[in-house]
Amino acid sequence: MPYVALVYDVLGPDEKALYAELRRVGAPVVLLNVSSSPLPPRAQIEAAIIRPRNHLKALHAAAAMWSERCLTVNPWYALACATDRVLMYSVLRRYSVPVPKTLIALAPESMLRAVEELGLPAIDRSPLKGWERLDSCIYDRETARIVAEHRSLMRVPALQHHVIQVCPRGDLVEYECLYAFGEVLACTKRPAPGCCRGCAHPVECSPEPARQEPEVEELVHRSAEALQGVLLTTRVWRSELEGCVVVDVDAMPELVEFAKHSGVNVVRTVVGRVLESVRK
Repeated sequence: MPYVALVYDVLGPDEKALYAELRRVGAPVVLLNVSSSPLPPRAQIEAAIIRPRNHLKALHAAAAMWSERCLTVNPWYALACATDRVLMYSVLRRYSVPVPKTLIALAPESMLRAVEELGLPAIDRSPLKGWERLDSCIYDRETARIVAEHRSLMRVPALQHHVIQVCPRGDLVEYECLYAFGEVLACTKRPAPGCCRGCAHPVECSPEPARQEPEVEELVHRSAEALQGVLLTTRVWRSELEGCVVVDVDAMPELVEFAKHSGVNVVRTVVGRVLESVRK
């Protein structure tokens, strides 16, 4: 049975579920807290599941484990792209994966020009994941000016940058699909018209299990191939007016929450796929 490292900084519900499943199937598992354990570890590890909440810790932990030639879930380059929207959208566009019409602005002046070019209403997003509270709907030029001025005062330089997108038209359905090792395990959806209509801040409603739509599933596979990830959740917006576009890819999926909404024991499946991949 291969040795598996569960790399973390906080033991949340997902980490506890993964650890319990690894123990249930009898896999030798090593808990590596990045706050107290140097990386890479001395133990011979064949697979590492990267789970630190802190993005930079996750990225560096993944790189350290990847250097040991073990299976890394996810690889550092997938984590780097999935935690930075500028990188994520740039890679997806490079590989012809449809995304919302997007402009990148690196200063207040270019942000205002981007809003004018795309037209109103527009969405201003933070380039960094975890800072969604900065996302804003822009309905007029005065709002754009205020948002640009506010963001220019952020102490983190990356947060002074802007990801500007057009607001989607028409009723939307948001699909979220879990991809693991070349397979789409399950999908959920938020039914229109209640969700995804508020630009950056969609109305809250609970996802429900969804059958896998071929068009959506194709985008999930293409996104995973572009980002070179092995365990991802991909959000796809689908509208009758604009078709399907990929709006987000997460390389640190919330497995327990996804299982609750999809009705699929994804933790058990993910652990099984990890062990199968190491044995090959």
